[in-house]
Amino acid sequence: MFICLRKGSLQQNAVCAAGDEMNKFKLSPFLHFLDLGDDKYVVYNSLHIKKFYCDSILAKKIKILDITEELFSQLYSDRFIIDEKTGAENEIGLVIDDNGISFDKPKFKVFYMIITTGCNFRCKYCYLSTLVNHNARVMNIDTAKSSLAYFYNYMKKVDDEVPKLVIYGGEPLLNKEVMRYIITDVKKKISKNEIPFTNIVLITNGSLLDKGTAEFLKQNDVLVAVSLDGPKEFNDENRVFVDGKGTYDSAIKAIRTLNGAGIKPTLSCTINEKNVGKLNEIIVWFANNIKFDSLGLNLFSGGDCSNKRVMDLSKDSAKEIINTFKVCREQGVYEDTVLRQMKAFVEEKPNFYYCAATGREVSVDPEGYLAACPAFLNTKMFPFNLKDNPDLENNAEFKLWARRTPMFNKKCHKCIAFGICGGGCAFNAYKNHKDINGMDRFYCNYAISITEWLLKDLNDILERRRK
Repeated sequence: MFICLRKGSLQQNAVCAAGDEMNKFKLSPFLHFLDLGDDKYVVYNSLHIKKFYCDSILAKKIKILDITEELFSQLYSDRFIIDEKTGAENEIGLVIDDNGISFDKPKFKVFYMIITTGCNFRCKYCYLSTLVNHNARVMNIDTAKSSLAYFYNYMKKVDDEVPKLVIYGGEPLLNKEVMRYIITDVKKKISKNEIPFTNIVLITNGSLLDKGTAEFLKQNDVLVAVSLDGPKEFNDENRVFVDGKGTYDSAIKAIRTLNGAGIKPTLSCTINEKNVGKLNEIIVWFANNIKFDSLGLNLFSGGDCSNKRVMDLSKDSAKEIINTFKVCREQGVYEDTVLRQMKAFVEEKPNFYYCAATGREVSVDPEGYLAACPAFLNTKMFPFNLKDNPDLENNAEFKLWARRTPMFNKKCHKCIAFGICGGGCAFNAYKNHKDINGMDRFYCNYAISITEWLLKDLNDILERRRK
């Protein structure tokens, strides 16, 4: 017995090729045969994200194209089998065209405003430590006004999804005046239909949040993310104030203040050596003790991948995130990290990017400097300032970032996670290879583990349905 999961052919003009000579065809270079145990296999096309469940005998027959004409036609239609002269690049081009993706220039949809580089925390794992420092730079109203005017021109071009403006730092609540100005101005532009509806997001550690600020955020429909790594004993291992004291109490106070104003925040939990083995317990604790909207599990960023401890954390993170997702599913908790890959897996539409910084995001710092990613603000890679009114859509550096995708990285093509990975973090790649197009080895373990688990989990679901 076998089960073929099909949602229609990627190629609208695909034809039945069963009547042709078998030696004119070959298996797709993106095919993987995964042994699920108990004489069950899944044949998986990692580019087209197609799955074909069968037994070991049929899997062996597929490998040598010793199959019926009907099955051959089916597998050809779903690109498990391709024409002999078709190369990997041709197949990738097919997927890019089918999804209407253009890599010619960036198309901005996410806008980060770093309104201060100051922070009253000194988190031990902070990947923005080069941006956040003791000599804080603070955005003034004039720079905020210029930044918004510049961003509005790009926001007006967004027509396929809702733009997002993120207020970030450092700790943005150290600059409440500018935060309020930004939110008020954006809402005014939306109300006058001068820009499309835009989601406004505030990312904060919560320590400076007061009742008045929470009510202002609620009145303006601002989405709030608060950082918390778990109960006190886990959170306070890494998330500390400048004086070294733990930050747990301030985060809980902030969440309760937000709840009092009618806001359920997103919780942002960074996976680290201290909490990685207890994530299941932490998620249950979150669900039982905190009123929140959704959860984001953040993989550790900026680590040296030649360091065994860093790579051990990578392997542990991959294993524990999967276990944690199962708990989230049971608890009814929306967890964004796995769901990103799951969405691509279910819809059979590849993740071309890991994050918006690769061609869809632009950040501005307190002095008006612009970059594709907050971690690269005020660096030699991005010497662009608002005062020069740069055309970022046609800028060579931003165009380079827009092409950072596994689709163009041959080292990724044979990986089982190829289609749902997105390529990992450009910052991690640059930190380890001095090249944004390098491999993010920390993320690789996670992406491969997630892909294999998704294939096995789907098989389990199908097995239960058959019983």
